[in-house]
Amino acid sequence: MTEWTRFLDEPDLERHPVWRFDDARDGQVPVTEIDPVEYVDDPLMIKARFRTQDGVELTGYIVGYESYYAFFAFVNGKTYGFNKSWQSRIRETRDELAKVLGKPDLQLFPLEYSTGLKHEDGSPIEGVLNFRTDT
Repeated sequence: MTEWTRFLDEPDLERHPVWRFDDARDGQVPVTEIDPVEYVDDPLMIKARFRTQDGVELTGYIVGYESYYAFFAFVNGKTYGFNKSWQSRIRETRDELAKVLGKPDLQLFPLEYSTGLKHEDGSPIEGVLNFRTDT
């Protein structure tokens, strides 16, 4: 039986750094061929390290492929999710994260990410996320 999970957590990403959504299971299944990470029809969840503009380092994962539209960060056993489709929640979630980190003026965006993995074309899976927080 294939391993799967409904919600990814840190131990899942330690076991398998790349996951994809599986409609039949209504959850995520691990991607085992990751050198390089190949595109599939479903969004990928890729383990990532983040660095904020004021130097805070976080771990979690990005969602998408080549264009990443969501990310999730793990802090003190809780998951903080940010998605471009959730514009009304981005500021609120950022404020919750800032409070937990003890950084009331947290400059989350633009947010650098890196994965240590590569796309099919050999380019590194790394970059900058910049979600709007003014709504």
